[in-house]
Amino acid sequence: AAAPDALAAIERRHAELFGSIASARASLRLVRADEPGLMVIRCSLQSVDGVLASIALADPEMVTLDMSSSMRRLKRRNKKEQTAASSLQSPSPGGA
Repeated sequence: AAAPDALAAIERRHAELFGSIASARASLRLVRADEPGLMVIRCSLQSVDGVLASIALADPEMVTLDMSSSMRRLKRRNKKEQTAASSLQSPSPGGA
């Protein structure tokens, strides 16, 4: 699903589970969606648990890969994961 459609599905599920007022207070926002099937969203700190539940129960199915209190930390962890994944995929020096 496209990022706006996926965000709408999360918002819809959140409103179904917790009501429209709680959903408005969650302040869900799409931060970015650079890669297909991957998006970064933000929400209010008080609504994190409800938003995670909404993601888990969304239709179509979605998965939370990581969460952070800041974009800087999220970017740093993502960079470390990409580095680790690329080192696993590259052949070892001197043959195997």
